[in-house]
Amino acid sequence: MMETGKRLLEAETVRYIVTGIATTGVNLLVFFLLRSVIGMNLNTSNFIAILLAILFAYVANKCFVFRAKTVSTEQLVQEAMNFFGARLLTMVFEMIGVAFFIEVFRVQEMFSKIAVQVLILVCNYIFSKRFIFNDAKEKNMKWNKRTRFYMLTFLLPFFILLICCMIFEVQPFGDFSLVIIDGLHQYMPFFSAYQEKLQQGQSLFYSFQSGLGINFMALWAYYLASPLNLLIIAFPQKYLNGVVSMLIIIKISLASVTMAIYLKNAAWRVRATYEVVQKDWQILIFAMAYALSSYMLGYSWNVMWLETMIFFPLIILGLEKLIEKKDGRLYCFMLFVSLSCNFYMTFMTCLFLVFYFLLYDHKGIKEFIKRGFSFAGYSLLAGAMAGVILLPTYCSLMLTSSAKMQFPKPELYVSFFDTINSHSIGAKVITNAQGDGGTNLYCGILTILCIWLYAMNRKIKWTTRIKQIIFVLFLLVSFNVNWLNYVWHGFHDQYGIPNRFAYLYIFMCICMAYQVLLWIKNYRPFHIIWSFWITMGIIVLSILFSDAKETWYSYGITAMVALIYTILLCRYTGWKLKGRYMPYLLGSMMILELGFHTIFSYYCTGQVSIRKFFQTTEEMQNAKSIMELDTDWYRAELAKAKMLDEVTWNRLNGVSLFGSTAIGNVVTTMGKLGFYIGVNEYLYRGATPVTNS
Repeated sequence: MMETGKRLLEAETVRYIVTGIATTGVNLLVFFLLRSVIGMNLNTSNFIAILLAILFAYVANKCFVFRAKTVSTEQLVQEAMNFFGARLLTMVFEMIGVAFFIEVFRVQEMFSKIAVQVLILVCNYIFSKRFIFNDAKEKNMKWNKRTRFYMLTFLLPFFILLICCMIFEVQPFGDFSLVIIDGLHQYMPFFSAYQEKLQQGQSLFYSFQSGLGINFMALWAYYLASPLNLLIIAFPQKYLNGVVSMLIIIKISLASVTMAIYLKNAAWRVRATYEVVQKDWQILIFAMAYALSSYMLGYSWNVMWLETMIFFPLIILGLEKLIEKKDGRLYCFMLFVSLSCNFYMTFMTCLFLVFYFLLYDHKGIKEFIKRGFSFAGYSLLAGAMAGVILLPTYCSLMLTSSAKMQFPKPELYVSFFDTINSHSIGAKVITNAQGDGGTNLYCGILTILCIWLYAMNRKIKWTTRIKQIIFVLFLLVSFNVNWLNYVWHGFHDQYGIPNRFAYLYIFMCICMAYQVLLWIKNYRPFHIIWSFWITMGIIVLSILFSDAKETWYSYGITAMVALIYTILLCRYTGWKLKGRYMPYLLGSMMILELGFHTIFSYYCTGQVSIRKFFQTTEEMQNAKSIMELDTDWYRAELAKAKMLDEVTWNRLNGVSLFGSTAIGNVVTTMGKLGFYIGVNEYLYRGATPVTNS
C-alpha cells in the first residue's frame, strides 16, 4: 500500500491534484472562518482566503509538485513574481465567477465557491506547467520570458487598481462606481441604451428613446465604439456600473502593456542595444508610470478616451517602423483602429504625429520627402478605412451647436509654475474644473529627475536632445496659451475638462526619462546631484510664485522622494558603495510611489454611490412594462431626475438629452419652448402643461 502511494506521488499530475485539494482546503477553510465565524463581508472574505491560498500554493508547488530548483536570488524573485502574477489573474476570474454564480444563477455561496475552484484548478496547472516551473527549450524560454514580462506589466497596475477598488468599495467589492461626473450623467445612460440594443438586436443607427429621437450612430461613434464595450452584453443592467468600472481598470492596465511594447521596440532603443545592457525592470516602471499617471487616473471616467491612450504607443511604434524599415502596416492598422474607437482624441494623436515626423532624425532632404509621402499615404489610407464611421459622424457633428465655435482671442490661462506644480506627489488630481488652465501631469518623480539628466546625455545627438526638449516645452506652453489649446482640442473649447492632450506630454517625458536609465552608467554622481538641485529650485520657485498653492505635504513629500531617488541613482552610477540590489530598490521605490499616488488619486476624485443614483432602476422597468401594455408610442419624463440622462438610463422614450452629439437646431427650439438648454443639452426642466400636451 505504501509503495503504491509512493509510486502515485511520483506522478506530477497526482502531486498537483493533492496540492490543489490542499490549497482548495486552505481557501475554503479561511473563507468559512472569515465569513461564518468572524462575519466579514463576502468579497473581503473571498479576497483574503485567495491570498493565503496563493501563498500556500507557491510553497507547495515549488517544493512538492514541480520540485523546481533556483540557482540565484534573481531567479527566485522572478519565479515568485510569475507565480503570484498568474494566481492574481486567476483570482480575478475566481472573484468574478463566484459573484456571477451567486448573483445571476442564485447558487448557494459555498457551492459557487467549489464550482469555480474546480475551473481555477485546471487554469492554475496550465500556468504553472507552461509558464512558471517549466524546463522548456531556449527558444520557448525566451518567448515565455517575453510573455511573462508583458503579463507582469498588465498585472501590477491591475492589482494596484484592484486594491483601490477594494479600499473605496467599488462594485463588485461594494456599492460605488468609478464612473463619475459626466460618466454618471451621460456615459452610463448611453451604456444602458447600447446594452439594450445589443441584447435585443435593435438598430444601432437610430434611437427613438433619447432626446425626442437621435442619430444613435453618431453617439455610438463618440462614446461607445470600443470593442471592449461589447462585454456589457453578458451582464444584466444592475451590474453595468461594476462592469464599466472593471473596464476602466482593464483599459488602464492595457495602456501599461502597450507602453512597455513601445519602450522595448522603439527605434532609438534598438540603436542603443549595441552599447548598453537593457533591463526589463526599467521598461516596467516607466510603462506603469504612463498607465498610472495623474492624467490617466483623473480622466479615466471618460472611459471612451482610454482606447486612444492604449493605441497611442503602438501608433508611434508603427510610425518608427514606417520610417526606419519602410513597413507601414502596423502604423496604418493601429491608426485606423484608434480613429474608429474615438476619433476626437485621435485627432490630437494625429496632430502629434505630424510634429513627431517633422522632428525625426531624417538622413537628408531626399529621404525626408520620400518618407513624407509614405507617412501621408498610410495616414490617408487609415482615415479612409475608418471613413465608414468618420464621414456620417462628421456630418452629424456639423449639426451640433459646438460646430459653430469661433477662434479665441489670445490669452494665458495660468502661470508656468501652476502647470509645473501638477508634477508633484499629492498635487490635486483634476477630474473637471471651472477654469481652463488645470493639468494632470504627474508621472513619477523619477521621471522629472531624469528629464534634466536627458539634457546632459552626450550619448544622444545634441540636435535630437534640443528638438525633443523644445517640443516638450512647446506642449507645456500649449497648456496655457488659449489659441494653441483650442487647436489641440480639435478647434473646440475644453468645457471643464482642461488639457485633454496632456497624455502626449507625459509620453514624451517618459521616453526621455527611459533613455536616461538606458545610459545611466555613463553619468557621474554630480550629474544626478545637479538634477536634484534643479528639481528643488523648481519646487522653491513654485512655492514663491505659483497662484494655486499646493499643501505643504505635497512639496515636502516630493522633495523627500526626489532625495531618495538621487541617493539610489548615485549608487547605481558607480560610487564606491555599489549594490547589486540597487535596480530592485529603484524599481520597488517607483512602484510604491505609483501605488501611493494611485490610492491618493482615487481619494481625490471620489466615487459615485450606485444605491443613491440607481436604486429605482428595477421599479422603473416595471413601470415601463405597464406603460407599454397599451403602446410603445409615447414620451415619458421624470419629474425629479437625479441624473441628466436618467430617462435614457431607464430606457424610456424621453425628451431630455445631454451629450456632445445634440443637434443645435433642436437645442435652440427647446430653449424657445422654455426648456432648460446648454451648448450640448436640452432637459425636461421648464416643462409646462402646454409643452406636456
